[in-house]
Amino acid sequence: GLFTFGDGESNNLAYTIGISRNNTATNPIFPMSGSEFSVTAKVTLPYSAFSSTDWESINNERKVLEEVGPTDPGFVDATERISEIDQEKFRWLEYYKLKFKGTWYTKLVGKMVLRPSAEFGFLGAYNQDRGVVPFERFFLGGDGLGSYSLDGREVIALRGYPNQSLSTIDGNAIYNKFSLELRYPITLKQLASIYALTFVEAGAAYDDFRNYNPFQLKRSAGVGLRIFMPAFGLLGIDFGYGFDPLPGEMARYFLNIQLTTMKTKKLLFITLTLLCFTFVANAQRGVRIGYIDMEYILENVPEYKEASTQLDGKVQRWKKDIEKKIDQVELLKIN
Repeated sequence: GLFTFGDGESNNLAYTIGISRNNTATNPIFPMSGSEFSVTAKVTLPYSAFSSTDWESINNERKVLEEVGPTDPGFVDATERISEIDQEKFRWLEYYKLKFKGTWYTKLVGKMVLRPSAEFGFLGAYNQDRGVVPFERFFLGGDGLGSYSLDGREVIALRGYPNQSLSTIDGNAIYNKFSLELRYPITLKQLASIYALTFVEAGAAYDDFRNYNPFQLKRSAGVGLRIFMPAFGLLGIDFGYGFDPLPGEMARYFLNIQLTTMKTKKLLFITLTLLCFTFVANAQRGVRIGYIDMEYILENVPEYKEASTQLDGKVQRWKKDIEKKIDQVELLKIN
C-alpha cells in the first residue's frame, strides 16, 4: 500500500472554502422543484516550493528501490529506505482537493419527482515528484457510511455494490458519479415523512487523468425507501443490483442501509426488531377496536367548560361588531 512507514507522523494543515446554492422548494426532506449546487476546494501550502530538497532525485531513487524484489539480498534495506523517503515526503502533506455536486428536482405528475444528480472529485499535487498524498482519497461504493479511519478518506456512496469496493485498497484521486432517482411520497406529515424511490446510478474512480474515462462506469439500479423522523433523522434502505461485476465475482443484488444523522446501524436493527415483535404480538392477539367518547371527557373537565364559555362570549361580541360594521357600510351606500 501507500503507507510504507509504520512509525512516523504526517501533518495535515489545510484550508477549506466552498460556494453553494440551494433554491429548492419549502420542504427540505422532499423537495419538489429547484436545484442544489456546491463547489468546494481544500488546499494546503505548497511546502515543496519553500524547501531546498531535491524531490526529483529522491523520487528517482525510490523508483529504483521499488524494483528490488523480495528474494534480493538488499530487499530489507530497500524497504527501510523507501519508508524513510515516504516519511520525508509526507511529513507535511501538500495537496489540493476539488469537488463539485449538482442536484435538480423536477415535478413530473402529481407529487412524483425526478431527481438527477452529478458529482466529481479530484485530488491533486503541486509537485509531481512528491506525488499525490496517501491521505484524503476517495473510496467509492456502498452506502457511503465511512468507517473509523485516520487517513481522512472520503467515502462516496454508489448503491448496488459492497462498501468501498469500486476503489483500490489505497483509494483513488479522481471519481465521478451520476444518479437518477424517481421519488414518490407516501406521507409527508410532521411526525414522519416517508417516500419510496427507484434509482439508476453509475460511477467510477481513477488514479489519474491518464486512466480517466467518464463513460467507463460501474452501473446499478434498484428501489429504496426513506423515513424521516425529527427524533432520529433520515433512515434509508436501498435494494440495488450492480450490473457490472467486480473482478472475480458475478453481478448480484446488494442491500444498502443509509443513516444520515447517526453513525451506526444498531438503531435501525433495534427498530426493525421491535417492529417485528410488535407485528407478531398484534397478529397473535387479533384485531381489537376501541372507541373514545371525547365529548363526555371534555364535558367533565372544568377548565374546558370555562374556556368554552369564554370563547362563546368572544364569538358573540365579534358577531355583533361585524353586524355593526355591515350596517355602517349599508348606510354609506345609501348616502
